[in-house]
Amino acid sequence: MKIAGILILASILQLSQPAKDSLVKLVNNGYEDIVFAINPKIPENPKLIENIKKMVADGSTYLLQATENRLYFKSVKILIPSTWTTNSTYSRPKTESYDKADIIIADPFVKGDFPYTLQYGGCGEPGKYIHLTPNFIQNDRVLRIYGPRGRVLVHEWAHLRWGVFDEYNNDIPWYLSKQGKSEATRETNVHAFCKEDTHNKEAPNEQNRLCNHQSVWDVIMKSPDMKSAPLENTNIPAPTFTLLQYKDRVVTLVLDVSGSMGGVNKGFDGSTYGTEIVLLTDGEDSGISSCFIDVQNSGAVIHTLALGNQADKALEELASMTGGLKLYSSDRVDANGLIDSFSGIKSSSGDIQAQSIQIESTATTIEPNQCLTGKVTMDNSVGNETFFLVTWNLLNPSIQLTDPSGKIYENAQFVSDAASKSARLAVPGTAQPGDWPYKICNTQSSAQVLGITVNSRAADPNVPPITVEPFLNADTNSFPTPMVVYATVTQGVAPVLGVNVIAYIEAQDGTSTPLPLLDNGAGADIIKNDGIYTRYFTGYKQNGRYNLKVRVENYGKDSKAGIAKSRALYLPGYVENGTLISNPPKPKNTFENQNVGNFSRTSSGGAFVITNVPSGPIPDTYSPSKITDLNAIIEGQIVKLSWTATGDDLDKGNGMIFLK
Repeated sequence: MKIAGILILASILQLSQPAKDSLVKLVNNGYEDIVFAINPKIPENPKLIENIKKMVADGSTYLLQATENRLYFKSVKILIPSTWTTNSTYSRPKTESYDKADIIIADPFVKGDFPYTLQYGGCGEPGKYIHLTPNFIQNDRVLRIYGPRGRVLVHEWAHLRWGVFDEYNNDIPWYLSKQGKSEATRETNVHAFCKEDTHNKEAPNEQNRLCNHQSVWDVIMKSPDMKSAPLENTNIPAPTFTLLQYKDRVVTLVLDVSGSMGGVNKGFDGSTYGTEIVLLTDGEDSGISSCFIDVQNSGAVIHTLALGNQADKALEELASMTGGLKLYSSDRVDANGLIDSFSGIKSSSGDIQAQSIQIESTATTIEPNQCLTGKVTMDNSVGNETFFLVTWNLLNPSIQLTDPSGKIYENAQFVSDAASKSARLAVPGTAQPGDWPYKICNTQSSAQVLGITVNSRAADPNVPPITVEPFLNADTNSFPTPMVVYATVTQGVAPVLGVNVIAYIEAQDGTSTPLPLLDNGAGADIIKNDGIYTRYFTGYKQNGRYNLKVRVENYGKDSKAGIAKSRALYLPGYVENGTLISNPPKPKNTFENQNVGNFSRTSSGGAFVITNVPSGPIPDTYSPSKITDLNAIIEGQIVKLSWTATGDDLDKGNGMIFLK
């Protein structure tokens, strides 16, 4: 694509959020740079800041005790929304952002103040974030229900940092032991994590299921964090706090138009502290490492976009050291890769309602006098600032777009640009919910690539839109180790369940492999119905960069917004002065009117690099994944066994099997 076309497309599209990557460091037994982020929708309240500080200070003491004097909380950064009053004591964020935060403070979309940790990896793997509600932080009445905030924070920190799981089970609170006795499915004790001699290996909980019946302490001790020797002096310092506040977003697009990348430093002209740079290149540069020091000192987040298979192999290191996105697009114009990459660089302030959401993105080669047809479904959660972008690679096609009321938009209503070979329609007001059929016809005498991209924003400032976030378990890998592909589908912080999710993984030669992602609790997916759709990818074709794109859709299915799975334990009562006092009944989560309806989304998931792929036929090296949900039901004289079949190659192939 011509440089002019790239510049115009970059201005047409809206710049998404960088990939999640914790900034926490462990220095001399103390965790530094823990990031709390307050959602922009939370009203300004100084008490929220003060209670966060007290919770962390209390939690630091609990953490030291629970880890046998090894670890404590040393320093914390709190991200203040730009919607709050500015203050001279607030600094500007550098690479810290809402989407990289370790703990987010946000209202729940479905009812409930329960703290929880979003976990997507297996046993011992870190989670994504801890979610706490402002009511949990500010309302002391919740202390009766969940216990002291500091202890709850340590409980969730164990999930987030060390990849342990709950030892209680809200779905199976009681079980029948080997001795035939009814036993409670017990919880983790934060005073001292459960060890081998106190661990209940029989209990039907996630810790036993996912960690092969290891105790919580056994898993924690395998973490590199626990290499720290116990402190001799346990008089630990109080945590320090830095308050950061978002400013206006500054994004610089840097295009490499030379034979090498000799002019990349031009993106550093002026103050770059807290800004973002999008670096696009298709060339090699053996001296790219010469600018690493400048990059580290710049204070900027750099998103790298490799265009084609000749882009320098060290390019992604610039993104790694600054917390930016690693993106890749092949040279094939029928893949929409460049458009999808730019659509995947959004604001990371946490204001989902203000972000542009990609509803549709498709492109294909169309023969003469043939048409690209389909429909775009606009759901109720989006509709503001909607635009339809039609692209081509030769000459402009015939366009016909129909809204749900029957109004037709044709070429005359689209604003065309010959340089970028695109035409754009901005829908005035709020786009009507429903189906928008389109018909884009090639009127030329030769085949050409036609495409359509649709973006929109939230329709209601009080209702979060449905979003999808694809990501990978690693940026680089070596054959035959499988990649793990994830996609979280949420509405606010509520998981969206029962939708179709397909990942498309494009190799450097332009070939794309579809990979349906599953939320069935088997294979790579650790927890069923948590809104995290997962699958192993083993379809390596060649060495080099691969691009990830995910499409999510729901048509005619009874899909719903659910609740998080890994939640802090509800306490039915507490003891005060020797008297047992009962708490109110546990709030029931209701899903009435939470059906998400028909919708579609597409999103770029970044790039990864594979090495050591054999040049000949790919050998069959993968065995079936471990079965983790074996269940037995006694019916009279018959025992019925059921489990989720994972497939011949890891989790390739699924199905329920029943035996008598």
